[in-house]
Amino acid sequence: MSDTTALRVLLIACACLAAVGVGQAAPAVTLNGQPLVCASPPVNHQGAVLLPMRTIFTALQAEVRWLPEEQKVEARQGGKSIELWVGTPVAVVNRVPVQLDASPQLIAGTAYVPLRLIAQTFGASVRWEAVAQIAAIETQPLAR
Repeated sequence: MSDTTALRVLLIACACLAAVGVGQAAPAVTLNGQPLVCASPPVNHQGAVLLPMRTIFTALQAEVRWLPEEQKVEARQGGKSIELWVGTPVAVVNRVPVQLDASPQLIAGTAYVPLRLIAQTFGASVRWEAVAQIAAIETQPLAR
């Protein structure tokens, strides 16, 4: 293994430990049975799985926009929309306020959003496999 590769592995391992806490494994996420590749690892937060916002919105073919001055995430897919704010326990889904189980978080400069709410808003289902620590997302064919 080259020094550069070893350094990358070490940095990724440190980022994973920092994001999820020492001794707590990051949950895995699948999309239609295939592993969902995340630039930053998913985290368990207040009993919910949070994913980097761009990872989940891109996977569900939604347009996403980050408004840093408001720490706000906006996303749209078809006629559906969602707005979330970092640290706020309420989202706005299709113009209706929705109470969140876990607030969006800013972790190491990345906005993380609650997986289940996002997936369900855009027509997908989520199944939690507790023993394997896997959040399995299943989609219907999405309209283009």
